[in-house]
Amino acid sequence: MNNELNMHDLELIFELARQALFGNQGSTAKVPIAKAYANTPLLFEGEPVDTWLQSTTDWARFFSVRVARHCDDFESDEYKDKYRPGEPVYVYRAACVGQRRIALLLHVPIFKIGSCGPGGLNRRNLQLKQEEYASAWYKGDGYVLDNDFDDWFPSLLETRMAPSPNSPVSLENKAYRVMLPDDMTPNDFEKKLQAVMLPAQMFAWLETADGIRHCNAFGVAPEIGKRSTPYNRGDRTKLSPATELYCFRRQSDPDRLTCALEKIVRDWVLGSNKSSSND
Repeated sequence: MNNELNMHDLELIFELARQALFGNQGSTAKVPIAKAYANTPLLFEGEPVDTWLQSTTDWARFFSVRVARHCDDFESDEYKDKYRPGEPVYVYRAACVGQRRIALLLHVPIFKIGSCGPGGLNRRNLQLKQEEYASAWYKGDGYVLDNDFDDWFPSLLETRMAPSPNSPVSLENKAYRVMLPDDMTPNDFEKKLQAVMLPAQMFAWLETADGIRHCNAFGVAPEIGKRSTPYNRGDRTKLSPATELYCFRRQSDPDRLTCALEKIVRDWVLGSNKSSSND
């Protein structure tokens, strides 16, 4: 039997699990794990993964809306009068073999979400490969470097809802294109994006009571999802937390992210969030 996972297989597993777990008002349900993955190793040596697992976890969620909806403000006279297009940025979802592995171990749909400038998507993914982004985690008395975080690639995004009329956000195959206002820098935008995504950040969520409870239910240590990136600094290695790994649902979160990106631009143009990256 072929035990190799592809993205379609993994996303199908996540969606079936989500429907089984939350399709009946979040009541406890047994979720079958495909036999092909029954021997997937746990974080520490121990018993193999059960073929049936139970969980009632509602995974960490970014942005405040549970249902994506259009924004009417982009067609308002006030917005049209104030908005002046500047430079575009691109928001991507990235995946790799190691990311898929820890997503399966943790039973959470984990992806890297980030932004880059025009023409920078391939360059950014090459950088992620070279850095082996998120390859380190803390095990017992020291950090371990995993060797399957060197093949990052932009993951296909599929939305079910079109952007709002006159929206500065559009979807171009493997990335969202966001046309920034002329007084908003890419750094301004990145801060807003990180603030929006923070509630779904894996590093932070796995330190919460919900995150720890979820890991205990599946018999894995939270540390496997609290990843860091190693950077060589002469004769020593510096570890930086991989803060751009997020819980990202395949079915609903692409539309939710469209709304979140629109709100970042909308609020900036209409003056409600220029001063703080925590709105």
